[in-house]
Amino acid sequence: MIKNYFKIICALVLGLSACHKNDVSIKVSDNGKTMRIQARKDTIDYDREFDVQRMSNSQKNKLKAHVLDSLGFNGK
Repeated sequence: MIKNYFKIICALVLGLSACHKNDVSIKVSDNGKTMRIQARKDTIDYDREFDVQRMSNSQKNKLKAHVLDSLGFNGK
């Protein structure tokens, strides 16, 4: 009897963990004056604008990579 309950509980836990989605959303917009980085994943909800008027493309890419890396969005 206890083994049956244990099997049912295990099946429920595995089923619920399989249903959990790891949704990741990253949006970067750059109008030449400001760059806005929006990133969402699990409990992270990041939305910030940076003044990038005097930055080169290389500097902008480094800023974007640094922000996303510090939030744990490695490889995105």
